[in-house]
Amino acid sequence: MENRHMSDEQKSHIINSITTKTKDKSICNCEHPKIEILNGHYFAPLLTASLGNDATPLIALMCNNCGKLHFYSQNFLGIKTR
Repeated sequence: MENRHMSDEQKSHIINSITTKTKDKSICNCEHPKIEILNGHYFAPLLTASLGNDATPLIALMCNNCGKLHFYSQNFLGIKTR
């Protein structure tokens, strides 16, 4: 599968969407403010198999302090890659 990179505008939209929907406005449990959005496509095929739906595209974020990975629904955040 082709690795598509997100634009800076898409990355900004992701960060804004997540921070407005989180209670404490931090993305990671360690409360470090610096995160990185990983380019590429990620899917949860086992989850979709049990639900009987199409694969769910995911956005992956990584904390630059502790390395914790966070996955968010690309569709829910309104990110289009095609």
